[in-house]
Amino acid sequence: MPASTLIFQVIRGEINPISHQKNYRKIIAIAFFPCPLVDYIRIILVTWAVVIATLSRQPFHYQICCLLTVNVILDAVDGFLARRYNHQSGFGMALDLIVDVSTATVIWYLSSINLSFIFVLVEWVGAITILYSSFFKSSTHWKMSLNNSNSRLLKLYFSNNQRNWLSTYAVIAHFVFPMAYVIRQPQPWLLTITLPGLLLFEFVTIYLVIVLIKQKNFEPKPN
Repeated sequence: MPASTLIFQVIRGEINPISHQKNYRKIIAIAFFPCPLVDYIRIILVTWAVVIATLSRQPFHYQICCLLTVNVILDAVDGFLARRYNHQSGFGMALDLIVDVSTATVIWYLSSINLSFIFVLVEWVGAITILYSSFFKSSTHWKMSLNNSNSRLLKLYFSNNQRNWLSTYAVIAHFVFPMAYVIRQPQPWLLTITLPGLLLFEFVTIYLVIVLIKQKNFEPKPN
């Protein structure tokens, strides 16, 4: 049984890891792969940014920007390590996704943009849908299930593991647009360039939720 499956069985309360020594060792091994370790560092960075923003009396916009930028760069490193050393697991995917959305939530909050809660809501609904589809109702990876979709946009956006110009532009715009407000430098030319990419990112997220719900991902897993 894959270690990532064991982890989620422990989360759902289906097994007791203490009473299964071999399973416990597998869980420890996968929890401390290089990729999860990178995500743990990202959690520290985003927490540090929140602490600075909350407790500091003086504005430290650029320090916060540096912490969150390193966080996003480590996200790319995490993906590279997963592919390079074949450490792609369900646990790693879930941890990375949760850290991604949590980081985005912090950025939206610090940006103080009106109605930013709408983007936060969309992104968390997308994340929860992906997690539910992947670990509770389907044995198929959510990206693999998109191959059955008739949407050319989704196929193009997620092609080559999102290493394509469309996805790259949307992801960068999704980070840069609110970050311009975090550092209090919302230049009109920068917002004009990044706004279409941000809207594309959110549209793809909504469309992805609809596709996953319509597909058979939400049928109960066979016993």
